[in-house]
Amino acid sequence: MAYGTLYLTSQGMELASKTLLSKAIQFTKFAVGSGTLENDNVENIRDLTHLINQVSIFNITKISRNSNNQITVKGLFKNTDVANDFYLHEVGLFAKDLDTGQEILFAYVNYGDEAEYINTSQEQKQEFYYDLIIKVDNSGNVVIEINSETIYATEKDLLEITPRRKILTLLSTNWTLNSATNKYEYIIEDSNITENDFPDCALSEEDKKKISDLDQHTENGRLILTTSKQVTENINMTVVLIRTIEEGSGT
Repeated sequence: MAYGTLYLTSQGMELASKTLLSKAIQFTKFAVGSGTLENDNVENIRDLTHLINQVSIFNITKISRNSNNQITVKGLFKNTDVANDFYLHEVGLFAKDLDTGQEILFAYVNYGDEAEYINTSQEQKQEFYYDLIIKVDNSGNVVIEINSETIYATEKDLLEITPRRKILTLLSTNWTLNSATNKYEYIIEDSNITENDFPDCALSEEDKKKISDLDQHTENGRLILTTSKQVTENINMTVVLIRTIEEGSGT
């Protein structure tokens, strides 16, 4: 599960500064790509005007105003939207300058070595939900970040469930025997996982033959898979993490 640092581009910062003059920003689309950074210096990233190797664009599904100085831009990318497999290294958010009519790369993130492998299998569908928070702080600075959970703006949203679907390759060498339970464990470290995440793990018919009585649960920062028999082959598994948000909670 990749989580990277999201940067406002130089063009994005210039456009965002116009909001301080009560001008609107029109967000237009998201894009994903397979490009890698030769130099991950922040200034080089800010100078980008397009993705390094754009693979696909996807629509903005919703823009929510959370407060007078904060909004969330939501998007959904599906692996079935692309024709060929690729590593999802980069994501960009685009916006239009209403003064000039020019569309610019507003914000950019590159996952580097943590890039997700995207396959186009119709049988193993993947969906990636992106929530980008844009806010103006008390000093008038525009701040943008990827929210790994979801900011819910309405009472209806508080009752929704937000799924996050990933495909993982479980290496046979990473299973360890827990002497206390006499079961083999596979632990996936992820600081964005909480005890409120419910894991739903799915295997292909072929991979089901490689593992028996698979069980799973979450702890804060970890997804733990268990099985009673030693696993001797690598396994591809689709994991859906569903986080339930109780009514009245703000996170």
